[in-house]
Amino acid sequence: MVRLTSGRRSVLSATTGAILLFAVWGCDDDKPPVSSSMTEAKVKGTVTIHGKRATTGQVTFNPSNYIRKSEMPRGAPIGKDGTYEVTTLVGENMVTLEKTGQDRALGYLLLTYDVKEGENVFDIDVPKKDGSTAKPSRRGR
Repeated sequence: MVRLTSGRRSVLSATTGAILLFAVWGCDDDKPPVSSSMTEAKVKGTVTIHGKRATTGQVTFNPSNYIRKSEMPRGAPIGKDGTYEVTTLVGENMVTLEKTGQDRALGYLLLTYDVKEGENVFDIDVPKKDGSTAKPSRRGR
């Protein structure tokens, strides 16, 4: 029978802890956490550009990532009242505005939203050209 004294136990515990720490640390592959879910969720909101509601154009949600490589972007037209509604996959989505007719630079605007299960409301507010960036907002669920 092997018997450890308390001094040896603490050395053994510290060594075991260090080995576990390095084992877990070594498993990190430097890829960001992303969703692999194929669950769909509804997203709706209002697009405001320079203080006025957009009346044309399209909002596009792109749920693809390094796990969901082949997922296609999902777009929705912006209504005359500035609203949109789209169904996309839960998880991080890259969002763009297209053909709003108000500012060509908006085609280069890229937002990120974390879509949750259920209903999501994301209002997109693009401020006037004063050097600031778009202000995404989330209301309710």
